[in-house]
Amino acid sequence: MLPFMKIMLFFIVLSAVAVGGYWLYRNLNKKIIASETITAILFYSILLIAANGLLVFGGSFILINLYDLLSVSSF
Repeated sequence: MLPFMKIMLFFIVLSAVAVGGYWLYRNLNKKIIASETITAILFYSILLIAANGLLVFGGSFILINLYDLLSVSSF
């Protein structure tokens, strides 16, 4: 596969991870602000931290495996 195509695929996946992180932050932050009880605030805060952590580590895992797959394959 051409190096340009690998870079494009890398940025497509990276953009998807960034957009997903922004969407998660925006929606869960609205829920945190609208929450009236301390348990709801804690729940949504922990959910936000866990989801963004999973997104970062999962996105990194996907990018590493995708790059490894593309570097081995002979397109």
